Amino acid sequence: MALAAQRKRAQDEERELERIAQIRRREGRRRADHSTPKTDPLVVRTQQLAAILAGAKEDHEKKYPQHEPAYGKVAEFIAFTEWLSEESDVDAVQIRAVMRQRWATIELKTAEKILMALDLEYLLSNGTIDVIPNPRWSKERWQMYMSERGCSEEL
Repeated sequence: MALAAQRKRAQDEERELERIAQIRRREGRRRADHSTPKTDPLVVRTQQLAAILAGAKEDHEKKYPQHEPAYGKVAEFIAFTEWLSEESDVDAVQIRAVMRQRWATIELKTAEKILMALDLEYLLSNGTIDVIPNPRWSKERWQMYMSERGCSEEL
């Protein structure tokens, strides 16, 4: 009798664990399908932006070389990423991640902020930096986004 009760309890626990796993899988799919407020329909390739930032960093370091201060004076040097973070209002950690190409793409809004701080925002409109549809979006989602704006552009 006790063995039957243990088996039933084990089966109930197994069913409950399976039910929880199904709910988690469903929630995971839901999170992946729906955008968070931070996802942008248009993105920029990080590789292209990182190349621009590397050149800007070189220019910054030539203009403001790091040196030892004279006796009794304080060094007035700010690292490129910190300076750019202050100018663009983009977190320095995110700027360093772009420079290291940690992601394949970055949101257009963020790229615009960074390029505006460097007075290079024209690189987005002249084709130097490609603006592309977000690869994390499904084709259906992109088409719905475009149709909401009166466009019928296909991918």
